[in-house]
Amino acid sequence: NQSLQLTFNWKIRQQGVIRRKWQQVDYPILSVPSGRKTPRPRRVYPLRLSKARVQKNFATVVLTNGVGGVGQFPARPGALHSKYDGLLCITPDWLNPADRLVLVKMIRETVQVGNKFFDLDDSFLHCFIRYPQPLWKFIYDDGEYFIKLERSLVMPPGENSIYVRYKLQEANAPITLICKCYLECRSCHHQLRADEHLQSHYENSCRPLMDRPGVQFIPQEGINVRVAARRGEYISQPHWLNNLTFPLDEQRGQEDRGDAFSPGLFHLKLSQGDSQVLVFTADQESLERLSYYRAASMENKHIKKLLRLPTAPRARNDPLVKMLVAALDQFIIHTDRGGQVLAGLPWLGVRIRDALQMVGGLLAAGRSDIARDIILNCGPTEQEGLLRDWLSGYSKNRTNAEASLRLFLAAHDYVNRLGDETFWDRPFPDQRCLRRVLVSIYQHFRDHRAGGISLDHNTGMLYLPTGFTWMNSDNPRSTPRAGYPVEIQALWYRALEVLAKVDPPSAREAHQWRRMIQQKFIPLFWDEKRGCLADVLTAEYNITAEKATPDPCLRFNQLAALQAQLVPLEQARQILDLVTRKLLIPAGIRSLAEDPLASPLKIVDNQGKLLTDPRLPYQGRCRGDETARRLAYHNGSAWPWAYPGFIEARAAVFNFSELAVKQALAFFEPVWAELASGGIGTLPEIKDGNYPHTPRGCYAYALSVAETLRVYMMLKYRQSPTPSFAPKSALVKTVSG
Repeated sequence: NQSLQLTFNWKIRQQGVIRRKWQQVDYPILSVPSGRKTPRPRRVYPLRLSKARVQKNFATVVLTNGVGGVGQFPARPGALHSKYDGLLCITPDWLNPADRLVLVKMIRETVQVGNKFFDLDDSFLHCFIRYPQPLWKFIYDDGEYFIKLERSLVMPPGENSIYVRYKLQEANAPITLICKCYLECRSCHHQLRADEHLQSHYENSCRPLMDRPGVQFIPQEGINVRVAARRGEYISQPHWLNNLTFPLDEQRGQEDRGDAFSPGLFHLKLSQGDSQVLVFTADQESLERLSYYRAASMENKHIKKLLRLPTAPRARNDPLVKMLVAALDQFIIHTDRGGQVLAGLPWLGVRIRDALQMVGGLLAAGRSDIARDIILNCGPTEQEGLLRDWLSGYSKNRTNAEASLRLFLAAHDYVNRLGDETFWDRPFPDQRCLRRVLVSIYQHFRDHRAGGISLDHNTGMLYLPTGFTWMNSDNPRSTPRAGYPVEIQALWYRALEVLAKVDPPSAREAHQWRRMIQQKFIPLFWDEKRGCLADVLTAEYNITAEKATPDPCLRFNQLAALQAQLVPLEQARQILDLVTRKLLIPAGIRSLAEDPLASPLKIVDNQGKLLTDPRLPYQGRCRGDETARRLAYHNGSAWPWAYPGFIEARAAVFNFSELAVKQALAFFEPVWAELASGGIGTLPEIKDGNYPHTPRGCYAYALSVAETLRVYMMLKYRQSPTPSFAPKSALVKTVSG
């Protein structure tokens, strides 16, 4: 991912006058690997970043405790990016894990050495190291004083606590560390704006601790935050910072100003070799038992246990696998109903479609217990053929057919991996079993009883109304896709194969529909002129697929048809060539090509006002207010979760030969850089389609991590295709023919 600067000398003729104009433009260069050389291994675990890297792209550090607690804060010391930043955030209600309370906003430190003072910010940052714990190294040298200071953070599993340790590695004089801790009690989705009443309430809610230096903050019933040090001095000195700016919120068109409250400050004295620890906790455990070294030991043991779980023993020492396994664990929360997986940090809850699609990645990471819990929690939400959109939270909407089809594939992968055929008949709390739920989905789809979804009996394909695919952003509806979406047909085709195995009475019908889809798919979807598949056969309700109008939008959804083996080999290679040229960016795939559309895509607001050029709806930047971001979300933004599927497809169309696998593995090179930007050690939700492809949306997205891990493990450590992507059927038949 490099750029080339080109200089243009334009000769412009206007009204008979000729003038010249010089222009310099940076053009990105994306080199596609040959695969003939094995990429050299990178040292990414632990991940070490220079000062310059930390200052780029709103780099963010995230810590989680497995029970809904999160610490998310800028890697740049002393900075604030958005309202979601918080040193300690807790989840009061596990049924709504995305609605966290921010209790500790930040900590700011000043170092006193002799008569000199300096803030512990990025001015003196030497480097940042991620894993096993976040570690900042600072160096101060003014000719008179020389100081090397380290700061590290730990959030142990199962505790709503965070520990900050300062260690003076080298110094030619003792120092005093002055720490201001900023406390609050607010929803992570809103800014803190303090009037006189709230200021008085916060100040009156603070009491000094009696047995050690520290403060207790009780802003409401059930919330008790304690901040303590073992040694040093705490000085009560209430202080407010007003109108702090949050640049990421400004980019999102949201309220970008907020306040912060500090009840006082700590004075911690350090000599060379000494260390001091500040403890922030919302638990009621005795402070005597809260030890940094115990917490660090718990965290280290947890990470070591995770790294022993991947199913391929040789993968356990792979630095990329280590990083991805640790990153995947950050989305997992343990509840009364077993393990659940957050779709993304900092604002998403448990989205059923994403969770089911992650099952393959969880199995590759050795987390079969979490994969099992996901299926057992998502299955019972089925009603009239559709699963709920969100497992957690209060929304019970059912607007996504893909989630229902993903349940077939997730359960099939789980049973195949573990060999547990009894899983199909394990009872749910509503007395149904997985087998009956899958049959119910099929029957509702077949009989036109699932929210406007219907089965075309002439082609075996599924019709979906507007807003029922994964591209379902609303207000404005920027990707309606009513008709026969290409990825839905691929998933339906694969789900029917699972149904035939699970429910023998339905097997004959299932095989019949599959034969019809196989016969009709290419004639209806293939665009010979462009060498790709239509994104959707656009139609109104009760219009058959044969009478529908192919939508020529070039999107990556058609990769699902390759995975379902619905595309002959030569045509599959044409698709991949076009996707590589038009949609591929480093570690991501654009959701729409930057080409004029043959059929206009009209996107309007609630008043009918046109929001984009219907012939060129591509949006290369996902920023601005909510409307602007939704326009770009599925019309140009690049999705890292789709990138591994593209890599897998490249290996599949060349029959997973040794050279094809080597070349496919070389495509993981941009992932190394992605792990060191945005959310450090994790992968983002989306990226700008335009250069320099800035990470956007959630800085940590579970599906991006899970899919990357699944495909990387499959290619490097099994070097054979998964059963769902074996190069047989249509692919091999075309070769032999």
